[in-house]
Amino acid sequence: LLRSIPLATAQIQTMTVPPSPEPFRVFVGYDPKEHEAYEVCRRSLIRHATVPLDVRPIRQPDLRASGLYWRTRGHMESTEFSFTRFLTPFLAGHPKNVAALTPDAVSTKTGAFLHRFSWLDDDEIGEVPFVWNFLVGHNKVDPDDPTTQPKALHYTCGGPWFDRYRDCEFADLWIKEAEELRAEKEKRRAEKERLELEDDEGN
Repeated sequence: LLRSIPLATAQIQTMTVPPSPEPFRVFVGYDPKEHEAYEVCRRSLIRHATVPLDVRPIRQPDLRASGLYWRTRGHMESTEFSFTRFLTPFLAGHPKNVAALTPDAVSTKTGAFLHRFSWLDDDEIGEVPFVWNFLVGHNKVDPDDPTTQPKALHYTCGGPWFDRYRDCEFADLWIKEAEELRAEKEKRRAEKERLELEDDEGN
């Protein structure tokens, strides 16, 4: 499920997948302009997952350097992963989609072809429960129905890392995660400086 959803703007609250000897791979769309959004997403995934995860950013420069992506960026692409996210099945080795969503297809097919899953027959397209791709500002929580509580938040119009969306619905969850991440980084930085100082004094 998570391999097929672009998650750079998502926050995972709970996740259950079948047990596996290998970490569960999660591919996350990445844009350097939104680096903190990726870091918060990664932290949230790892913190809430019930199994070991292997979180992999889909970095466009890496894909280009590897010859896996050569599409010219269009003026309508709001992020670097607008199209590279469709390489997820190829990168994951998905048995059905890997044959159709080749690097050539992702680099040359139209946006309509990719977004409409045109390489699949209708009966091959599964349904993602909306709580696992909860579109902030679109999907709604029913206070009387706990099954409508989101498990993965998709800040599809813009997330709290942008000033314009600082007060969007569920912004408090993302901001809390981001603040905790910054605090962890600062703690690691301070500990590193302390150890370096002790090492200098010892010499």
